[in-house]
Amino acid sequence: VGFIDIDLENCPIALLGMLDLILARKAEAVVGQRIWDIRQVDRVRAVCSYVYKKFAKWLLDLPISDSEAGIKVFDRSSLFTVLPRMEDKQWFWDTEVTFRLHHLGKRVLEHPVQFKRNPSKQSTVRVFRDSLKYLRAIIPFWWRQRRSLKKISTVSTTLC
Repeated sequence: VGFIDIDLENCPIALLGMLDLILARKAEAVVGQRIWDIRQVDRVRAVCSYVYKKFAKWLLDLPISDSEAGIKVFDRSSLFTVLPRMEDKQWFWDTEVTFRLHHLGKRVLEHPVQFKRNPSKQSTVRVFRDSLKYLRAIIPFWWRQRRSLKKISTVSTTLC
């Protein structure tokens, strides 16, 4: 199963290569790795996106560089394993699902996807407002995951 953002700024042809990785059992999740034409990108948005991607990768120990790409394909059974645990119902969902799959030991890969901004489409992204929303989501999420991982390691050491 998978999805692509409705604006089709991520090239839909990439879904074929991503699906091939799932069907060949090389991954349980494949996330698009956006390849941007720098001439089409709002510089402030690009910087905020870059900082978030680096921060999320470092803080959550993600195996990929772009969890927010609006194009993803999943092995159905792996996705259904994490869906009941999902907390976020908004844009942070992309980062959360990537984190949960990776930390359950699922193989999460990236696949290059040409990203082409549609100049006729009005973006719903509000850079500073949305950046704050992401920070308000990622830091408490990280803290909860860190605490639950500590509890698990404490229980496993007392059982051994």
